[in-house]
Amino acid sequence: MDHKAPKWQKVLEWLWGRPWVVVTILTVSTLIFGYFLLDVRMDMREEAMFDPDDPELLYYKNEYLKDFNIVEAIGIGVEASQIFTPDVLRMMDRMTERFEKVKGMSFVISLTNQDVLAASDEQIEIFSLREVLSGSVPQDLSQVRETILSTPLFEKVGLISKDLQASAIWTYADRDSWEHGDRKQIVKGIRKIVDEECILADVHCYISGLAYTEVLLEEIFREDSTRAIPAMLLLMVLTVYLLFSSWRVVGISALTVLLGSVWALGFAGGMDYPLTAISQGLFVIFLLYSVLDLTHLVAHYRILSQSLSKQEAIQQTIREVGPPCVFNTLTAFCGFISLNAANVEVIQQFGIISAFGMVVVLLITFLIWVFGLREVARSSSLQDQSRVEGWVERKVIPGVVDLTLRHPIWIFNLAIVLITLFGWGITRLKADTRWDQLYRKNTESIQMMQFGEKHYGGWVPAWMVLDTGRSDGLKDPEILKSMDQIHRYLDIQSEVGHTFSIIDPIKGFHKALNGNSGEYELPNDHLGRLFSILENFGPEHLFNVVANQDFSKGVVWMSLWLLPSGEAAAFTKRIESDIQNQVGDLMKVKVTGTYTLQHHLVHLLFSSQIKSFSVALVVISIVMIFVMRSLSLGVLALFPNLFPIVATLGLMGWLNVNLDVGSAMVASILFGIVVDDTVHYLFRFKRELQEGKDYEEAIRNTFRLVGKPIIFTAIVLAIGFSMLGLSEYLPAARFGLLSSFAILVALLGDLFLLPALLILFRPIVAKRNKRESVSQIKSLPPEEEIVS
Repeated sequence: MDHKAPKWQKVLEWLWGRPWVVVTILTVSTLIFGYFLLDVRMDMREEAMFDPDDPELLYYKNEYLKDFNIVEAIGIGVEASQIFTPDVLRMMDRMTERFEKVKGMSFVISLTNQDVLAASDEQIEIFSLREVLSGSVPQDLSQVRETILSTPLFEKVGLISKDLQASAIWTYADRDSWEHGDRKQIVKGIRKIVDEECILADVHCYISGLAYTEVLLEEIFREDSTRAIPAMLLLMVLTVYLLFSSWRVVGISALTVLLGSVWALGFAGGMDYPLTAISQGLFVIFLLYSVLDLTHLVAHYRILSQSLSKQEAIQQTIREVGPPCVFNTLTAFCGFISLNAANVEVIQQFGIISAFGMVVVLLITFLIWVFGLREVARSSSLQDQSRVEGWVERKVIPGVVDLTLRHPIWIFNLAIVLITLFGWGITRLKADTRWDQLYRKNTESIQMMQFGEKHYGGWVPAWMVLDTGRSDGLKDPEILKSMDQIHRYLDIQSEVGHTFSIIDPIKGFHKALNGNSGEYELPNDHLGRLFSILENFGPEHLFNVVANQDFSKGVVWMSLWLLPSGEAAAFTKRIESDIQNQVGDLMKVKVTGTYTLQHHLVHLLFSSQIKSFSVALVVISIVMIFVMRSLSLGVLALFPNLFPIVATLGLMGWLNVNLDVGSAMVASILFGIVVDDTVHYLFRFKRELQEGKDYEEAIRNTFRLVGKPIIFTAIVLAIGFSMLGLSEYLPAARFGLLSSFAILVALLGDLFLLPALLILFRPIVAKRNKRESVSQIKSLPPEEEIVS
């Protein structure tokens, strides 16, 4: 053992002769993390995407959900050529009755169980369609139909559409059951009932609502896991084998991926970090990053093994490739940790899990490398080049070197033009999301939105909370009349389909008192008395969703058109401001609900992208300068790595691909990954200069030693990330395809732009490294010179 070698090298050489230690470390660690892997949970709730202290989330949970003592509704849309037929109505009533019996259900609102007010001989008769269908109330169905159609209340709640071809059933779960984890069972119970009851030939049923979307998203992720990830593993195996023609390399890669994923996900389970919509790319990152260092190790070993013994080649590979691998992990670690600057807690957790994963993948790679090569060093297959390697070495790399050395200024100018073009594209980039474009297939939630817009003129729910600041404030006639003015304002907004609030039951009751022949409007007087009658005899469940218990707060429920998040956020902000100015000090106005939370989340993701990328840029820049021990090399290294980020964001701008849940983190994540090959290149280049090579020879020799692994890692990464394009969840698919594009652009940057910059800035780089080399020769022994 060389006593002048650094400590990390001594440790690896010590492990070389003690494989049982390696096996013990890997086995014990895997068992520990595997135990915590059982605690990993998936959380697709939208509120899981927010920081617990987010003001919008706190208002929604504490000022809306708790005050009104309700949970998000799950809506079931029923579409038929004619809703008012006995068969369709009986089917809807059977579903309603079964929904009411679902464990954890609080109440259900449907066309068949809501009160119908029929006036006759100065009396009001109250009954439901359910009673009419069962024969317990002697009412003619056609007359009941006319009564319902003359009562706008039913249309405003969505229980019947103007074209009489659509109806909705609204289900509300018990709050305690909902918050204590029974939501999946409730959703599954609703889905089962719909599947069993909605069987009439001309009837179609759709399910929507936030809870249903959460369950659907989890199912999509599981489907992706059983389809995309195995396909990615298979493709990685085939790609690695094609590049290296060695099943041993494939086996080492697969084992590294498996152990790295178990350790990282076990860490997430131990820390109680849930897997969310943000986390879908987690396994992909571990899968692909585990191949990076291994590719450099194998490629470098094959070159050295042509002139050294197998054991010497392995040891020399560790000495020469080890330091850049360590520093690459450091830069990736910094890139992921920078996500802690985000305003979204799950992004911060994703960054911590990923950063931990980068470290363990490096550790596992070297442990398996030391142990695995000791066992397979007898084989010549690990030394022999594959046909692909030979072709890349003989044809591709010499061509790239000659082109770069002859035309550096042209390459630099072309890069400037492309950066300018893509930079212009970045100015067109927006943080926006269309919620009907989140899934590849036409899911029931999307069909429900289309159903709502077709029959109701909008289906996306939003809630405007009106806080009077005093008990029974909603009973004040002045408040009620002000709410009526709010309705009139909202009804003329093109983005609003229809509205509903506590004044609608009052209007409906007033209309019924006038034999259903009067106008649907508030009476000029006796409002307080009418409110009291309705409070005692009116539709209780409707009051539950539009007023709190002490009637100090009311809600105007709005059915909105589906808009891009940017337009929707601007619209809700505008109407909130306009109505607050309109009511003055009479009430406090606040628009809330999942609709506004979703658009607020897009804003958070966009601001998080800016913050985390800025932090990553500063931190990784400092690390690069420190790693290179050279300000000039550190600064030059940034340009080819910023180039793919600018190109990717610019491409998104030109193609009108908005920043969304999937693409918002692409810059921060990729910046920490694409520097990998740059570090390997500059480490080798600096070493060549320090060994006395002239500038051109140093560049040629650098390409000869690291050119192949740079190309191979880019190929593996690009193909691997592209497999995310198979995901049914389109933000994940876009993230994968954008990442593949960025990695290929980064490859071009490392092959052409980086050496071109080194040539163009040769006086600065050469002078700095010459001075550093002389200083090192005077102060350090040869072996330590190499390591530094």
